[in-house]
Amino acid sequence: MQMRSARLGAVVAAGWLVGAAAVELHASHQQTALMLLSTLIQPRASLRVTEQALVLEPHDQAPDAPVDVGSIDFRAAARTGGDGEVLLTVEPLVDVATLGGGPSAGTPAIDFAGTGEGTVDGPLVLGQPSLAGRWVGPGVRTGSLTFTLRGSIGPDGATVPLRFVLSTP
Repeated sequence: MQMRSARLGAVVAAGWLVGAAAVELHASHQQTALMLLSTLIQPRASLRVTEQALVLEPHDQAPDAPVDVGSIDFRAAARTGGDGEVLLTVEPLVDVATLGGGPSAGTPAIDFAGTGEGTVDGPLVLGQPSLAGRWVGPGVRTGSLTFTLRGSIGPDGATVPLRFVLSTP
């Protein structure tokens, strides 16, 4: 009687773990072996944005008239479990309200409008990340945020640095 032996070892590659098992095969018998496959998917996120700041130029429009101050495109990639949530937030790193051009100019404020799957609209508020996008599940999403200034800024203009965060809570 001829005997063949096959051994399966532990393999760890790219987050996959296959358990070890030994199987003896005999020419006269048919045998089956049960192998358990276990995967561990750890959340991971990657975010690219075209700009990290808004450059605000002085303007001579009425203080209540909205002024488009630009768009920032993003590419958000996330690896999650099948129903894992993915959040994109944006936060100004300076207080927009302090950039005003004087008491008659009105207090400046900046809002954004999202374009693309899962994006939302919102205000920029110092110390408070604003939700800019929400998705469920893994994948790559692209879109843009268009920023609008209401009120006037000082005669020299201003730069508003932004913090973007992509998270998989």
